[in-house]
Amino acid sequence: MPAHDTAPLDIAFMTTHEPKIYGVFRYANTYPLAIKILHDHMKEAEQLLTDFYSLDESEKAFDRTRSAKGESLKVIIYPNEKLREK
Repeated sequence: MPAHDTAPLDIAFMTTHEPKIYGVFRYANTYPLAIKILHDHMKEAEQLLTDFYSLDESEKAFDRTRSAKGESLKVIIYPNEKLREK
């Protein structure tokens, strides 16, 4: 949680760019545990990653998530690589 309950807003920016602002709550200090669980169970975690695409193939990747729900669990897009095999 931040030190203060309120934060100043740039009204001119908000009027011009019309951003959508969402509040998100997360539990503190959960990332180290999640990283340890992934590390300790990497083989199992890798089985969750089903499809791999380059950034250039993003449209194809999003189509895959919509059209192959029974076959694809987690579709991965690598933004800095041409293609990465599982």
